[in-house]
Amino acid sequence: MWTREELKTRAKASMKQFYWKMFAVSMVILIAGGSEHGGDSGNSSSRERFAGNISPELAIFMKKMVGTIALLAIVFLILRIAVGYALEPGFPGSVTMKTT
Repeated sequence: MWTREELKTRAKASMKQFYWKMFAVSMVILIAGGSEHGGDSGNSSSRERFAGNISPELAIFMKKMVGTIALLAIVFLILRIAVGYALEPGFPGSVTMKTT
């Protein structure tokens, strides 16, 4: 059986190791679908309530920004897969220097 102190120590070590990954996941969840009340309990959706408070110009700007960020993320992912893994040492098929 685990002790409380052991669980706390392991949780803190894990938190230190994966903090930025956990932060990024929480930001993606927040942007993708989070609402201020944790769910939609009214007649209108949270998007409709939010969209009623912004100008059309700001809505267009926000759509362009989200599209640009999504496009950059896709390009980065493709470059990481196509180029990054091939350059990592020890990856099968990677570029390595032979020593004689």
